[in-house]
Amino acid sequence: MVIGTVLLIFGVVTAFWGYRLHALFRFLAGFGVGAMAGFFVLSSGRGKDLGMLIVIPLLLGVILGVICVVLKRVWVFIECFGYGFVLTAFLIVRSSVGPVESVEFVFSILMDRSYALTRIILPAALAGCAAGVVGIFIWRIWIILSTGLWGGVLSCAGLVCLKMNFTIAATAALLIAVFGIVYQFVRTGK
Repeated sequence: MVIGTVLLIFGVVTAFWGYRLHALFRFLAGFGVGAMAGFFVLSSGRGKDLGMLIVIPLLLGVILGVICVVLKRVWVFIECFGYGFVLTAFLIVRSSVGPVESVEFVFSILMDRSYALTRIILPAALAGCAAGVVGIFIWRIWIILSTGLWGGVLSCAGLVCLKMNFTIAATAALLIAVFGIVYQFVRTGK
């Protein structure tokens, strides 16, 4: 019940106020990456001073978090690049695999470096770069659409955790996403 309630609240907040909270999301993502990277680098060394294992990762986390907030367009490029790359790579691999092909066939495609590089990675990277460039020009629209949709997904997960029928939960989540997106466009309009 608690997890479902938290997911539902977070989903609604993300769907309706995601644009305004996007800087916080960027900071938290940068902070998490910086703190983990600092901790892993320091913990792999010989000197394991407890103070350094706490202070340096926190400092790196704050620095990377601030960089992610300040460089909004770079963050949007990276985010859109990731979506474009993953979606294109998935579609290429999926189109290479017939309905009767096995998992071993997929791994053989991915393990052949020349095939994977020329047929999967390069086209996916080009599509990712194109998506990133488009994202830079439509960053406001992208942030509103992505936070609205993610808010709907989180709301659906929360409603399902609260034992709601999936069809009803998905319908309610879709309404939350749509109304959240419309609300954000109206509230952040220029």
